[in-house]
Amino acid sequence: MTKPEELSQNVQSALIKKSLIAALEAKGKPAPFMLDKIDEYMMYWQIRKQLEKAVGKTKAITKYDNGGGQKGLKTNDALKELPKITKTMAAILDGLDLSGVVQDDDETDGL
Repeated sequence: MTKPEELSQNVQSALIKKSLIAALEAKGKPAPFMLDKIDEYMMYWQIRKQLEKAVGKTKAITKYDNGGGQKGLKTNDALKELPKITKTMAAILDGLDLSGVVQDDDETDGL
């Protein structure tokens, strides 16, 4: 089994989108607005990955220098946004009634 962190972000994104669509299809033919919600979810997924990357580079505390002689440390703004993005993503899944869906087969086999 390939671990998610070993896959490229594009491959991860494609697998997640494919699995979300498959979960909707298992419940019946998804309406177009549901597919649009999956696209919205994937947009938030990309944003979350970017925020996680930003936190990884600069850590939780960042230095600032406003150019006016004021310097110091502040909390990384990405940390404030991550919970909001995660909450929105969960709300989208809840709205699609997919928040508790578990798939048994391993979709990463063969990659």
